Amino acid sequence: MTTDTWFKDPSNSVELKQILDTPILKKALDVLVYSKLPSPAPLPETDTLAHAAIVNARREGYYTFLRDLMALTVEPKQQQDLSKPWKGKHVNPVTV
Repeated sequence: MTTDTWFKDPSNSVELKQILDTPILKKALDVLVYSKLPSPAPLPETDTLAHAAIVNARREGYYTFLRDLMALTVEPKQQQDLSKPWKGKHVNPVTV
């Protein structure tokens, strides 16, 4: 299933939001955020830089998952044409 397919049925977003708003799921996600993410302290006899990179990658992956999951509850807005504000009287033309 793609995001386009997901958003074609508005009930998907509504139901997911209801699930994510349940108290038990909020508690479970809090437990994972505050106690189950890897510790930044390096293990004995390990490369500190490599360990920090692995820990950071795991955290980023977890938070990316949460953001993406929550993003499925809100239909994305149509992108605006950014060229429109630049067309008009308020823009002073540059003459060379």
